[in-house]
Amino acid sequence: MHLYRVCPVDPDAAEGSPYHPGSVPRSSGQQRIDNPDRYDTLYLALSAAGAVAERFGLFAQWGDWLLEHPRGFTAQLVTFDLSDDRPLLDLDDAGELVARAMRPSRVVTRDRTTTQAWAARAHGEDRWAGVSWWSYYDPDWTSCGLWCPPGASLIEGLSVVGVEELGGEHPAVGEAGHALLRHWY
Repeated sequence: MHLYRVCPVDPDAAEGSPYHPGSVPRSSGQQRIDNPDRYDTLYLALSAAGAVAERFGLFAQWGDWLLEHPRGFTAQLVTFDLSDDRPLLDLDDAGELVARAMRPSRVVTRDRTTTQAWAARAHGEDRWAGVSWWSYYDPDWTSCGLWCPPGASLIEGLSVVGVEELGGEHPAVGEAGHALLRHWY
């Protein structure tokens, strides 16, 4: 399975170190499925356009300034391959929601107490590499979070297969911009 992420990349970073394309940042405890006392989370998308939307969607205007990082790195589109050893819990599957007595609105609520609670329960099942759900920006895109032991810097079974420069001409930027009514300036 291919997954995508937009993040700042240091081309000289060693595997497992900060700003390496595959490194897992420490969870802040503020995002949808964060539970930093149990695991760190790497947020990804099942499409390149979905990853662009997740990274830049909150900005009313898009341009090269969104790619700049204070340390001099640039945001890049990273493509990953996830092995099939452990699947993602698909919360866009009605059967999974019924089995967990969850309403669809509880999956995408902005109430982090709610989303972090169902994420902790799913993590406790010890069956899943992480969780997937529909994107806030477009339900045709899928967002996901992969779990990583706290403090570990890489996720077993996840490998970087590509790193691409982004800009206004990139097809994923164009697709996301079209869906979100954004233009690259």
